[in-house]
Amino acid sequence: MKVSLIITTYNSPDMLRLCLMSAAAQTRVPDEVIIADDGSGDDTRLLIEEFSRNFPCPIKHAWQEDRGFRAAEARNNAMRMCECDYVVMIDGDIIMERHFIADHSRLAQRGFFVVGSRSKLKPAITNHLIRRKSIQRHWYSRGVKSRFNSIYMPWLTRWTKDLYKKDWDKGRSANMAAFLDDLKAVNGFDSDMVGYGLEDTDIIVRLINYGLKRKWAKFQAIEYHLYHKEKSFVESNRPLLQNNLTRTMCKNGIKKLSQEKQHCHSNYIYNSNDSIYYLHTFCLLLLCIFLLTKYCPYYIISCKYNRKNHHNPMDDTVIFSRRICRQRNCFIF
Repeated sequence: MKVSLIITTYNSPDMLRLCLMSAAAQTRVPDEVIIADDGSGDDTRLLIEEFSRNFPCPIKHAWQEDRGFRAAEARNNAMRMCECDYVVMIDGDIIMERHFIADHSRLAQRGFFVVGSRSKLKPAITNHLIRRKSIQRHWYSRGVKSRFNSIYMPWLTRWTKDLYKKDWDKGRSANMAAFLDDLKAVNGFDSDMVGYGLEDTDIIVRLINYGLKRKWAKFQAIEYHLYHKEKSFVESNRPLLQNNLTRTMCKNGIKKLSQEKQHCHSNYIYNSNDSIYYLHTFCLLLLCIFLLTKYCPYYIISCKYNRKNHHNPMDDTVIFSRRICRQRNCFIF
């Protein structure tokens, strides 16, 4: 299976340098790297040309005119250039742990898309890494926030990968992977979403509506987020998200679609009834625990008494054990 790595960037060549260095240092190098450039200047172009000369895989530069924050359209431009089966998406302010691409390749599975966590770096260590042009980070390194997100124990993922299968509010496109044909089936990101935020939530909603489940790459696919000031969400994108909550395809994505084609067949539509299923399961579990704690002590004490006193096993075990517990002042629920 061939893997494309899409890196979104905008006028941050120093951070993009570290990101590309971490891509070149992967144990499993991607088959192609596509820079989804949201209108950066010549510094970014020159950096990409510099890395392209000796990089272990082809680097493509998908540039668009600078007309504000248009990360959704930038990623769609990159997807149009993809030639591989599987797509891993990150941002240009990310340092990938050296097993990052290998982990995503191993987690790839039909019927699923993958979302991972990120571990943030403090301002001082970010400046230090940029100045030294270093990408060496570990969970125990100084300057690492959210250390729990940087613990690399892939064998633990077998117990965590199925969490949040149908939760559309869990995940960011800064650490996300899916099959290219699935991304095309939902028409990619909604290019009408201009400004920071919610474009990644929107595509997760539509992937779930399409029938995919979310796989959580906890304890692997580790990435370190270089510090920069966080932007606030643009409220104008919320109506677009609400409009797409029951759809699989956006109108303005990889392709321009008519209104009729947006409502294609969906194997699953997210709704709040899923939470009722989990509530029923939880209540049933509580009932089982209550019954076990209520009657198991009677049975155990009764069995011990029968063995010691050769009591007739045909006696009523529960009544007999209650009498024994009262005689011995045992606490019974």
